[in-house]
Amino acid sequence: MLTIVLPSIHPHSLQRMLQNLSDTIEGHSYLVVFTPEHMVLDSSLEEGDLSGTWVIENGRLGSSGAQAEAVRYIPEDTEFVMALSDDIIMTEKGWDEIIIENFIRREAETKSSPFCLGPRMSWGGVNAMYGRAYATLPLMRKRDVDRYGWYDPIFYSRYGDNDLGLRIWSVGGRVEWTEKPLIDVHADNARNGMAIREDDRYKFLQRWQSRFPDWPHDPSRYDCGIDMEKIGFFEGNTTNMPNYIQYHTARKKAGHTNPWYFNEGVIP
Repeated sequence: MLTIVLPSIHPHSLQRMLQNLSDTIEGHSYLVVFTPEHMVLDSSLEEGDLSGTWVIENGRLGSSGAQAEAVRYIPEDTEFVMALSDDIIMTEKGWDEIIIENFIRREAETKSSPFCLGPRMSWGGVNAMYGRAYATLPLMRKRDVDRYGWYDPIFYSRYGDNDLGLRIWSVGGRVEWTEKPLIDVHADNARNGMAIREDDRYKFLQRWQSRFPDWPHDPSRYDCGIDMEKIGFFEGNTTNMPNYIQYHTARKKAGHTNPWYFNEGVIP
């Protein structure tokens, strides 16, 4: 069974997301909705193939802290765990079965453990930090979540995804994206966008800077979203990510022109 963890503090966005999930999920899935108390509905979260529970947020935990707390409520018979947010749209009916099939196949082909898969966006964007791929909406096996962890509550908003991805790579695992785009970002994303908090940045550097001593001390410079369709050196132009990538070259090939991305010279 797939369990989806969905935190939200935006009532309208959450209602739209719940309807979208109800319309697109085809296999039986369980949903853990994590919200402030005033957003809890009278409904039982039972509709078609979608069932679940509503968990009340105790204080403002941020997106990373909410994921870390909410994952404690997933059922024991869960096989796969996936993080979602309320500012996206699942564009493919049956996306849940598609992503799990993609996960099982690529996990076997790459012989990777732990393995993590993220759904590609319709415009092809993928993410990397310090040259390592990370998934903003990760899908993992529950046994790997139990063993290696999920989002870390020490982060409030930014770097929860990045930290999880780097933890997977650091133990010999692998992070990829689905070959087929499955999501769009809703216009509300501009409203929900999170600024980088200095305490999050500091905690991230405390944990990871020693692993990448040759990289500058501002991790936000190397938190990179690249249009995969335009990058020639991704093997097969699909989901295989090298350990390191020259971001200044990648950005130029992807058509980015802002010099902010290119002023650090050659990156290892």
